[in-house]
Amino acid sequence: MPQEFHGFELLHKTVPILLKDTDGVKIWIELRHKQRAIGFQPMLFLRIPASQVFPNLVGRVAEKKQIVTWKPEIRIVMDTVGAFAIASKKHHGDMVELVRRVVGND
Repeated sequence: MPQEFHGFELLHKTVPILLKDTDGVKIWIELRHKQRAIGFQPMLFLRIPASQVFPNLVGRVAEKKQIVTWKPEIRIVMDTVGAFAIASKKHHGDMVELVRRVVGND
C-alpha cells in the first residue's frame, strides 16, 4: 500500500554515492542537480570529525563565527585528489593539471 502525504503519493529517490573512509574522514561523491543549469553534476564532500579540528569541538557547541583549523594527513589529501579525478572528466583534467603544476612539469 503506497504511503501518502497530504494527498500526494510518497516516493523515494535513490542517489548513488561513492564513499571512502580515510583516517576517520568520510570522503564521498554524489550526483546533485546543477545550481544554474539543467542536469546533474558530481559533488565532492568531506566530513571531518570534530575531534580532528583545533580547538577540539567534541562535547561543546562552537562559538558564533568561531574559526577552527584542520591539518589533513597526506593520505586524506591523496584520496580527495583521487575522488576529484574520478568524479568527472573535467575534474580528472583539473587534477592532472594540478599535479603537473605541483610536480613542476608544465
